[in-house]
Amino acid sequence: VFNREVTGINVIDWIVWSRSENWFLGRYCQAFEIAYYNLAQNLIAKFVTIIPSLSWKILLPLLSEQEGEDHSKQNTKLRQTYQNSVRYSAFIMFPIIIYFFVSSYELIVILYGQAFAPVHAVFQVLCLGALFSCIAQPGSAAIYATGRQKFILKFGAILAIINIIMNFILIPSYGAFGASICYTSVTTMGVLGGFWFLKKEMNLCPPWLSILKIGMYALFSGMLLFWALRQPAEWFQLHHSIIEFGHNLSDGIIKKVY
Repeated sequence: VFNREVTGINVIDWIVWSRSENWFLGRYCQAFEIAYYNLAQNLIAKFVTIIPSLSWKILLPLLSEQEGEDHSKQNTKLRQTYQNSVRYSAFIMFPIIIYFFVSSYELIVILYGQAFAPVHAVFQVLCLGALFSCIAQPGSAAIYATGRQKFILKFGAILAIINIIMNFILIPSYGAFGASICYTSVTTMGVLGGFWFLKKEMNLCPPWLSILKIGMYALFSGMLLFWALRQPAEWFQLHHSIIEFGHNLSDGIIKKVY
């Protein structure tokens, strides 16, 4: 039974999460739209998904062991592990994702050149989806660890249908940007559905207050970065001169003293 469910999940994963948007982009759009979308997805995969994926691999055996010790809904140890892992994932990933969102234009231009500047809008939409998916991996590990992966199969089938319908509607008109909206929308629905299932069936609730506090901190620091990136070059040269002057002054004082 487990193998059949996992096989079905892999098929749905190929439709929903493995860039099925490329097929629609290739059929309805020009080649550069495919390049834009895949470039943005590759950046997300390299910089954002590594830590959440690693946490899933670590949590699965740990949560399985804790589930084996206590099968009840009131499994305190499993609940604490889940909430702490969500909290740590948000603490690490929220600032990174928001920094990438704010500096998306500069990041794209520096890495790939001015010709790929339009990719930054696609990348920003995918960053919004990454904000949700980065805190969903602990819940996914908990579902697999407790043998409730049938929910992923059933709910994933619904998401696959929604994904295909949205692709038909958005990609022919909006290209890579529409594909990013489809991916982010389906990702968000999947994460919210997973939270609902965890609360209803397993009595696991994310630490919403901690997530909110971390989100506000990350947003504030992102606003500072947004402000700094839009300052004229002379502003940075002035601050560099001030820092250099302070360094030379302190160095001179130390030499006189010693």
